[in-house]
Amino acid sequence: LAFCSVENVGIILLGVGVAICARNSGLPGLGALVMAGALLHVINHAVFKGLLFLCAGSVHLATHSRDLEQLGGLMRPMPSTGRAFLIGALAISALPPLNGFASEWLILQGCVGAAHAHGGLLRAAAPLLAAGLALAGALAAACFVKAFAVGFLALPRSRAAENATEAPRSLRLAQNLLALTCVILGLGAPWAVAALSHVPAALGLGFPVIEPSWVLGGLGVASVSPLALAAGGLVVGGGVYLSLRRTPARSQMTWACGQGSVEGRAAYSASAFANPIRRIFSNLYRFERATEPVEGVPPYFVKRSRTRGALAPLFERYLYEPSLRFLHWCAAKLEPWVSPTVNRGLALFAVGLLLAGVLARVLQSVVRD
Repeated sequence: LAFCSVENVGIILLGVGVAICARNSGLPGLGALVMAGALLHVINHAVFKGLLFLCAGSVHLATHSRDLEQLGGLMRPMPSTGRAFLIGALAISALPPLNGFASEWLILQGCVGAAHAHGGLLRAAAPLLAAGLALAGALAAACFVKAFAVGFLALPRSRAAENATEAPRSLRLAQNLLALTCVILGLGAPWAVAALSHVPAALGLGFPVIEPSWVLGGLGVASVSPLALAAGGLVVGGGVYLSLRRTPARSQMTWACGQGSVEGRAAYSASAFANPIRRIFSNLYRFERATEPVEGVPPYFVKRSRTRGALAPLFERYLYEPSLRFLHWCAAKLEPWVSPTVNRGLALFAVGLLLAGVLARVLQSVVRD
């Protein structure tokens, strides 16, 4: 949940950047829609991330564990928390008709619509931005499918999960209110976006005030009605429910390879669920794993083994640490110039501000062209 905030802050900044570039490239209406979508995503992230953290707190309160491998089967003893977590997971995965879908849809369509901008840089970057946003959404969906399925479905994988109890009433009330807010913001997205468009317009940022009808079909790329999506989902879900009601239920023992009843440790684990994605990005994250026998005669008659895995800190090792070393080196070289007198330090500070202003001006002209 904490690392996922990095993704959502990136989505917000992507929307703000695309909106400013679209406005400077002769598409003020598109820029206003994307800027309002970015502002809506700020509110959406506060709502569904707060909901998910409350649900995580309920799980920790009931099981005293935050390890997905030690959970499982929590939907039965904690139905209210499970339903709230499911709504939050669907919202943060940008699935319709919840609030996360509305804001990310506007930002995605803004990236697609930016291909019609006057600026060549924005037209070239638009497909890459759209593809990156779509990839981030797909990975977020996979992440929260894992979190909900491994944590709340199947059988308990520990005694703490087996003995879990529902969260207190006040905590469940807060969860349900936030879950309801996710639904309301998703269904009322056109009106929420139209209201938020007054903010950049009032600040004099050059964005026009938009109407709710613009959100439904004003981008010139695609149009989506949250209410129509919700109605279609209710019709399909109702049909599936009625068809299942007519089918007689049968109860059978799950086959466990002749070993009797199925135990919780036989369920799909979080590590196993993430393994395909980890393999796809293995060259980027460099997953390091070591397996050693604990009991038996290796290598063919091992009864029990222990596996340790960790992600190699590539960004820290090859990006952050060299950058910090370079900054420390620069600071050491500049120290003799700054330390002796205050006037010299102020002069260097003024020169730095002047260079930053020139660089910002150059970048602004490049983006505008």
